[in-house]
Amino acid sequence: ISVKVEEFISRKVSVSGRELEVFAKVDRIDTQDYLKMETGIRVVDYKTGRLPSKSAITQNKSMQLQIIAGILGNEDAELEYVDCSGRNEYE
Repeated sequence: ISVKVEEFISRKVSVSGRELEVFAKVDRIDTQDYLKMETGIRVVDYKTGRLPSKSAITQNKSMQLQIIAGILGNEDAELEYVDCSGRNEYE
């Protein structure tokens, strides 16, 4: 499958000797055969509210998409927020 939408994903991780399962719901996952990307995966989060600021993203204060990429096992995935609110891009 090249495109997945509204996908529930999970991954078991070990933290301080305890096994935890991290869950996420992903708006959209595109795979390489669909977009011919170098990283293999693009993760898209559609925002109806406010987009995270560019500084929050670059300073790792908004890590939603990075966590999803980690759950997918592809930390190099292309990550994208899409504004669906009718407002403009990042502040």
